Amino acid sequence: MRNILLASAALISCGMAFPASTRSVDEVRAAAGQDASGTHAGAEVPGHGLRGPAARRAGVEASATGMAARYADEDAGGRLAAQLRKGLSEGAYDRYVEAGEFAAALTAEMRNTVQDKHLRAMYQPNRPAGPAQGGEVRAGRGDGAPAAVATVDPRSAAQLARTNYGFDRVELLPGNIGYLKLSQFVPLARSEETATAAMAFLANSEGVIIDLRGVPGGSPDLVARLVSYFTGPEPVTLMTTYMRAADLSEELRTTAEVPGRRMTDRPLMVLIDERTASSAEMFAYFVQRQGLGTLIGATTSGAGLGGNVVPAGSGIYVFVPQIRITDGPGWERTGIVPDVAAEPEEALEVAHAMLLDRLAEADSDPQARRERQWALELIRPMTGSDAALPPLSTFEGAYGARNFVVRDGALVEVAAGGTRIPLTRVGPDVFRSRTVRLTFEQDGRGDAAAVLRETIDGTSARIVRSEGPAPG
Repeated sequence: MRNILLASAALISCGMAFPASTRSVDEVRAAAGQDASGTHAGAEVPGHGLRGPAARRAGVEASATGMAARYADEDAGGRLAAQLRKGLSEGAYDRYVEAGEFAAALTAEMRNTVQDKHLRAMYQPNRPAGPAQGGEVRAGRGDGAPAAVATVDPRSAAQLARTNYGFDRVELLPGNIGYLKLSQFVPLARSEETATAAMAFLANSEGVIIDLRGVPGGSPDLVARLVSYFTGPEPVTLMTTYMRAADLSEELRTTAEVPGRRMTDRPLMVLIDERTASSAEMFAYFVQRQGLGTLIGATTSGAGLGGNVVPAGSGIYVFVPQIRITDGPGWERTGIVPDVAAEPEEALEVAHAMLLDRLAEADSDPQARRERQWALELIRPMTGSDAALPPLSTFEGAYGARNFVVRDGALVEVAAGGTRIPLTRVGPDVFRSRTVRLTFEQDGRGDAAAVLRETIDGTSARIVRSEGPAPG
């Protein structure tokens, strides 16, 4: 057994359910993220490239041979190969003259044969072909499968750089909670510098949220690197896998060293949804199995077999799932069930609130506890219907050097220099900015008479409302 990082499973089809009933080419094309021509979204296509029966026959044979020799499950690989060849012999593909349409037909055939969300044929004529590199699957044993594999991710270095190597956002949320949003696990050969900078940004936070909602997958070497920040220096075996084509078992392990500081003492929340797939599911799987944090959201896609693409001619590439987990249940077809179920669009708010509650309970510093409680006010919705609340116009007016006006359905504080600060209503008479709480007092007639202005550092002042309307 070799203790090395596993192969990349980037740019996979994920996040869509494939029932046992037969699916049409158009349905599968939509599920696979292909456009009307059957081309994978984002590919640059100068022409359609398919030339006659010989090209179709070569494409089917390359696909069938790859499935028979490489697919993770030998029986399923044989069924896929047989069905593809049967379709060819029966003329099922004869009507396809465009490569994109032909690729979509192959995808439909494969997914109607085996319910595997990784199975996909793609028309990507500009994909760089050649021997595997940088953490991708290596060629097999010379057993008849196509010897060459293409780079999994067809994007150029410049294109990857424009995505910031999959690191969409890193920021500090109220209450000193670090937040990282990923869009892809780009191989470390490209993403290491950006990954290191992102994790360094998070290092001073007291709780961490990693957002994997909608992430289709990527490279396991980046998965292992990021997980390593939440484990100790002693390497941990995260999973053991088997690649049938190479008769090879491998372990994916955490690393003894990481650039920067580990965050083993920080509570970790991971956001997932039904579009979280493949290597993104792998990250969530490790967090859950190793007890490193809490998964929040919805059950993931269930795309659990790793693999790579093989060329099928005419600019068509077929993703062959080749790697299965042997030391645990994995997540193929079942997905990963969250520890805390939440609507995906609300998962961030739920995670943020859970972290703030947990930290506030443990805080011995009154100021730190105050900061958590104030942060909670901003993310928890106010109870009560609008009809039962005093209208916002009740609070308009001049209060010392500050004015309050209603703009676009919100109360806005206008400071002496003219700066406008939109306020969030957190109670019937209570409004918040990030660092200030404003509690309005009403007289016997229900008119605002004064405001208590409190700052997050503990200072406060009561300001009486001036006569007359607020200017501007």
